[in-house]
Amino acid sequence: MTKPFVYDEKSSSLYSPSGEFIKKIYCPKAVNWNQLLADDPLDRSRGCNNCRERIINLDALPVDEACSILMNEPKTCVYATQNSENVIFIQDSNNPGAPQPAPDTWYGLNETPPNLPIISTVRTLKDIQRGIQIGFWPDIRKVEYNTSEIRSKLCVYQNKTTGEIKVFGDYRISSSDVGESWEEVVPWSHFYSHYQEIPVAAYLIPKNLPNNTQVLIPDPIEDLVGASWNQGDAYRADNVTAAVINKKVVLDPLSIKRSDFMG
Repeated sequence: MTKPFVYDEKSSSLYSPSGEFIKKIYCPKAVNWNQLLADDPLDRSRGCNNCRERIINLDALPVDEACSILMNEPKTCVYATQNSENVIFIQDSNNPGAPQPAPDTWYGLNETPPNLPIISTVRTLKDIQRGIQIGFWPDIRKVEYNTSEIRSKLCVYQNKTTGEIKVFGDYRISSSDVGESWEEVVPWSHFYSHYQEIPVAAYLIPKNLPNNTQVLIPDPIEDLVGASWNQGDAYRADNVTAAVINKKVVLDPLSIKRSDFMG
């Protein structure tokens, strides 16, 4: 059996199965797996619209194949989840993380579990009314923003001559990386990126859907953490399985597959 990779959470370092250092894991664009271009049917890699590079999926690629790619080009971006069979995680004792559900309850991000009806989410009063008019039952919810957990960060540098700006999302960027002609105009700040005009949303449930039907929710109204990394950022989960009980959507948090590093 091939040995797995090793990821040291505290130092954000990835090591080969033989113990050789490969690279530091970080994404200067602060992009998460959900935001990538899912253009590989086997999900062995995805494309990034920000840097035009491929991100290989260590969960899906055989270890030997991934090793060959990384040995030839260590700067290749990688992605893995904490339940990966191909990566051992050395956890940061200062960031123990949440307990993980059993692997057989997980579905991959942006994957649809077989034979599950999809329940749409609408986030404006106009769309709720339209859903009612075409025959759906709206499960109305007040949107509660989970700003204590779900957040992103940024800092902004501006060119002193041209006025051009650059936005960064990784703490490891520094003024020396940007250059002397740039200055920081917005210091590091955390923010929540999912506010909406009116904090009311609804799940549109088909009126003929049998009670206790298992369904898939691509856009959950509830703010559940779906991805995080060790700089303090956390991102909202999508594609969560649920059951429709008495015209109410009941989410299954154990269906969330949390991602843990990419870069």
